[in-house]
Amino acid sequence: MIEILIVVSLIVLLLAMSFKADLGRGDLNGAVRLSVSLVERTRTLAMQNPRQDNPALPSALLLIHNDDREADEDIRKNINRDGGFRYMRYIMVVVWHENPDTGEKGWKIVDRGYYLPEGVFFIDRGSSDGVKRFSSFGKSPPMDNIRLDSTSSRLQTGGSGERWLVYSFKGTGESQNVSGRFLLGNGMYIPTNKRIQYPNEFDIGGFLIFPWTVRVYENPDQISNN
Repeated sequence: MIEILIVVSLIVLLLAMSFKADLGRGDLNGAVRLSVSLVERTRTLAMQNPRQDNPALPSALLLIHNDDREADEDIRKNINRDGGFRYMRYIMVVVWHENPDTGEKGWKIVDRGYYLPEGVFFIDRGSSDGVKRFSSFGKSPPMDNIRLDSTSSRLQTGGSGERWLVYSFKGTGESQNVSGRFLLGNGMYIPTNKRIQYPNEFDIGGFLIFPWTVRVYENPDQISNN
């Protein structure tokens, strides 16, 4: 099963590489390719770490930074502790870990986070102006947000830390955000209202989520308003 998903993932990545858009200052093509690769990485990690306590619950999460409390400080310093502006630009992957010796359970950060290219943001309805199309999380996801501390190496259960938006995967590799959308656009952060402004509503891209794969939008006209 894992081998089949690897082949499918390679096909999806090739399609993502063919995506073209009317680019502004950000590398939207590169952002789409990065995001697709992180989705497939999260899917693979979920399959490698199936949950023993409840297989119906997610085994791995793809997280998008959604904490505007840090945004003004990032701008003031022109940098943050990780080296860049994170709000709606920073992506992290975590897996559910169960310690058989201690019985401890929780989310474990698997590697460093990833920044979208400069000027490219995740398009979320709650923080975006100038666009009519937004990311979504499917019809009945088990969760669409969580709080985790990105600096902690401990197992976490989601009670404290930064706020994150969530795309989740079961231990079978199946996405729990079926029919959801992952959309990105060239924009800029406006400190006065803590929102992302997108000057060109068609300067966007991304993909539609299926249970076992994603479909990259070839051009913005394929993305319906919502």
